[in-house]
Amino acid sequence: MADCACVGVTGVKPEPAAATAHSDHAFPGDEDVRTLTGLTNPDAMPDFYLRPGSKLVLPKMGEAGW
Repeated sequence: MADCACVGVTGVKPEPAAATAHSDHAFPGDEDVRTLTGLTNPDAMPDFYLRPGSKLVLPKMGEAGW
């Protein structure tokens, strides 16, 4: 689990984190990120994708914006 992008984030499943390491671009929905990672802070959500190597992250915030 040492190469998991989610190390230190409680409740995150390693599979989604490993998949993000192979993506140059991510367009996650806020509900998807909450389900996969347990993250609830919108400011922390892009970091989940940026840390393992995504170069561009455009979060979709549903009714909250974007």
